[in-house]
Amino acid sequence: MGKQAVATPFVFFSYYAVGLPLAALFGFHLKWGVKGLCLGMLLGTAVHATCFFFLVWRLDWGLEAQKAAARVGISKSAGETMEHLIAHDVDKQQGDLEEDERVVESTGRSVLEDLTEVEGSQHQDVEKASYNSADR
Repeated sequence: MGKQAVATPFVFFSYYAVGLPLAALFGFHLKWGVKGLCLGMLLGTAVHATCFFFLVWRLDWGLEAQKAAARVGISKSAGETMEHLIAHDVDKQQGDLEEDERVVESTGRSVLEDLTEVEGSQHQDVEKASYNSADR
């Protein structure tokens, strides 16, 4: 999105104006030690996250999408092309899902057949063991 110039002041404010002074206050002045240092930096991180939340919330996402389309060479009049690409992607995803369902179904059948074979061989082993113990 190229918003580094907008975001950088928030980072400096969050950590250098809020986090470090609070860490020094809690850690050294109030003598909380490492816990105070961590709490101060944690509060700086909370301010950072809050600032970024509002920055992202206030973005004009339609405008950002147009800028991104311009960067990759899709003109504004190519909206139809974008819709076509989105529709094609949805169709591809649907086809992938159908293929996955076929694989799961065929795998499920082969696993069920394998289990049936294993049960049958275990049953035969039990019968042989019973027969052998009856002979003794």
